[in-house]
Amino acid sequence: MLEEEGAACPVLDLSVAERDGGSEANPVRSALGLTSTHLAYVIYTSGSTGTPKGVMVLHGGVSNLMNMQRATYPLGAHDVVPVKTPFGFDASVRELYWPLTCGAKLIMARPEGHKDPAYLTQLFHQERVTALYAVPSTIRALIEQGDLSRCTSLTMLLTGAEPLSAQMVHRLREQLPGLRIFSHYGPTETTVYATQCAVDDVCSVEGNVPIGRPMANTRVYVVDVHGGLCPVGVAGELWV
Repeated sequence: MLEEEGAACPVLDLSVAERDGGSEANPVRSALGLTSTHLAYVIYTSGSTGTPKGVMVLHGGVSNLMNMQRATYPLGAHDVVPVKTPFGFDASVRELYWPLTCGAKLIMARPEGHKDPAYLTQLFHQERVTALYAVPSTIRALIEQGDLSRCTSLTMLLTGAEPLSAQMVHRLREQLPGLRIFSHYGPTETTVYATQCAVDDVCSVEGNVPIGRPMANTRVYVVDVHGGLCPVGVAGELWV
């Protein structure tokens, strides 16, 4: 993963030692001509348009996401984060790199394990998971079919991709009173998500939790059906 141009992340110019046809050091990106505008991955999605396509995500987008997550949702060596999202979904990017860039422990769920709420809650309890990303439909299954109340080590929950209802937040609070919850929104084209909301700030909200405010280095616009900017207080669609 490449850092944004000018970011405070020095690149070590290590000498390369050949051994068994390999290298003991990572290649120096400047020597290869790589920048944050080069492609990191292509992921298949229908995105916000409903038209199937492959989205090309740049290193700069992934780097900005990880820098934001480290600053907003910091982890340490004591934290444990599960990876359960199939790699065909962009949420797996945050699950994989978030703990790795913070020095936290990463555990891999078994194949198809994301479909088994009882298995997941047992895994979270056994491994003392402290931070978790899950879409609201998975959260509902964990509450109704698993035993989420056993996962007392869990202190932080990140969610997105689907509306998060206030009712679900209340049910989470009943089972894990000290849980911090953060809701996110954004299409794949914006590198996983674009807005964030600390649910603690809107604990009295009814209906669905708001999508929040733009994440770092991101702008969002509320527009009408013609793509024009909406005045303050006028409902519209969100463009990122």
